[in-house]
Amino acid sequence: MPYVRNGHTWIANELIEQIFAKGKFSKRESQIIWVILRESWGWLDKRAKTVKKYGKEIRKYSITRRPISYTQFSERTGIAIPHIGKTIKGLKARKIIKEHYGYYKFNKNYDSYQNSNQSYRNGNQSKEVTEKVSKSYQKGNLRLPKRKLKVTKKVTSTASKGKPEKKQRGLKESKERLNKERNMILSQIENLLSQFPPDIKEMLEEYTENARLENKTQRISLQKRRRLINELYLVWTGCNHPILQEDFKKALRVTNNKQVPNVNYVKKVMGGIVKKRSQRIKGNGHT
Repeated sequence: MPYVRNGHTWIANELIEQIFAKGKFSKRESQIIWVILRESWGWLDKRAKTVKKYGKEIRKYSITRRPISYTQFSERTGIAIPHIGKTIKGLKARKIIKEHYGYYKFNKNYDSYQNSNQSYRNGNQSKEVTEKVSKSYQKGNLRLPKRKLKVTKKVTSTASKGKPEKKQRGLKESKERLNKERNMILSQIENLLSQFPPDIKEMLEEYTENARLENKTQRISLQKRRRLINELYLVWTGCNHPILQEDFKKALRVTNNKQVPNVNYVKKVMGGIVKKRSQRIKGNGHT
């Protein structure tokens, strides 16, 4: 049975009443938003500012505590990956969520949301067409004005040059390339994490989180996150004995407590552990 004491997400009743209960979002949008809320407000951040509620100190993440790929969204919601991208793009355009290198944040200021039915048409030609059509309807003429044909010729002639199309195609290709690169890095990170035991995975998340908080902007790129995990993976592969693997866990735990996300510091702590053990073995041999 689900109980609050086993884990819950802090969300204001106002958001539930004004947004979710009134059906402001579509089914897919709601599924995406609930995943983001679960991975952000559903976790406690030990380093965040405390908020006292009901006599308890609450520290919740304002953004997702880890990057979320389209594949992970699809696994959690059951939505196909192509629809995931379109839904997230629409939520970002309406300023409902924010995204940076796979980290997502829900905008709780619902007054700043933009409607999905807003049209963003640019150019004088479209304005000219709408003005002429509205004037003709005001005069009682249900037919479109004759000059409308000339306007359409201008529009088609400018479109035939191909310059706006090439620019839009280039922007679309660059976005697709960035999305492919981001998804590729996220899959590489997932593959690296799958090589570690579950208890080490949690420590790796804290390790990369310390690296993010160490930065002035409190952000970390996917490339750096992959590099940090890969460095520790190389050290882990060298621990081909259970004793050395326990030494690695102890060193990583000490590194996280010291909040020093550096692989050289991990190696230094491991060396100290091995040295103390060898001295202890020598001391027992002399006795």
